[in-house]
Amino acid sequence: MSPALVKKPILEAEDVGLKTVSIKALMDGNPKVHEDLLAAGVDSGFFYLDCRDHPSGDFLQRIRQIHDAAMEWYDEPQSAKDKWAADHDHIKGEEIVCGYKPAGVHTGPVEGKRDGFEGTLVFEHALNKLPVDEPMPAPPAIKEKCQVFRDTMRELGDMGRVVFESLSKSLQLEGDRYLPGCHRQPESSTTALGMLKYLCPLDSQRVNSQIRIGVKLSNIKRDANPFVCLKPEVVGVTLLDLSGVAPLDLTYSRL
Repeated sequence: MSPALVKKPILEAEDVGLKTVSIKALMDGNPKVHEDLLAAGVDSGFFYLDCRDHPSGDFLQRIRQIHDAAMEWYDEPQSAKDKWAADHDHIKGEEIVCGYKPAGVHTGPVEGKRDGFEGTLVFEHALNKLPVDEPMPAPPAIKEKCQVFRDTMRELGDMGRVVFESLSKSLQLEGDRYLPGCHRQPESSTTALGMLKYLCPLDSQRVNSQIRIGVKLSNIKRDANPFVCLKPEVVGVTLLDLSGVAPLDLTYSRL
């Protein structure tokens, strides 16, 4: 048997002590949570943002709706998906609301290897400019959830600004160094909600691939890494519940 086909053993889960920050406690100004957030940024540059207690009450439900819409979209034939490719019939300089990237068109994290995911981006600025009574120029599965995308992107952006405000106060950043000032809500930006489908290995018995849903807050001055809502079905960084079995639906940010 070829060495490439030999099944490698699955690594055991390991608790590496990553911090979890409650979004509600952060919004409420809990001093201990602000300290935990800063410590996470300094110590590991990574933390889980627990959104189960988000004030909206239905934030995770909408994330699930977006996940289901993404799965429906990615189940379409490749020929149908290619029609929404970001470079397909696209006028240079024109804003698009939704764009698709097939798997394997870019270089992956390993030199000489292609990426292993499909990606679809919904751009916040272009979507916000779209009149509410005008159909969203997007694949049907995504277009049907237009308002869900609007609401979720707005709230993800607000959560990002809450995190930036907390870090700015902890680090005493002012003036042009004040992070929320570089990500103001009404300003034009390249903020986008991305839905990435990671392909399962050929020897995997899993039916579905992993879906990552995230928002990247960007502008000319600074670029913040994404908030990502994981629907984990493959091995990776995840947070287990107290029984150590099922992963929670959590959002994390890596700074």
